[in-house]
Amino acid sequence: GLVIPSSALVAGATTPSVFIVRNGRATLATVQTGLSGGGQTLVLAGAAAGDMIVTHPQGIKSGERVHPIAATTLEHHGPGA
Repeated sequence: GLVIPSSALVAGATTPSVFIVRNGRATLATVQTGLSGGGQTLVLAGAAAGDMIVTHPQGIKSGERVHPIAATTLEHHGPGA
């Protein structure tokens, strides 16, 4: 799985979701989560290593143009990593 900051999960979403930046725009993606703790959450499906995610998505809408101020690349953690 992938480990992301728990702050990246979209608050109030009916299913666990994150914004992934694609072509300069925030795209809402549903994710399957696993264990969570210490400010981090394990993502089992829905985001891939190398995806750029919005770590503080408050106020962002899907399709909105975003300008990263610091890129955080997801890393794979688990078997074969």
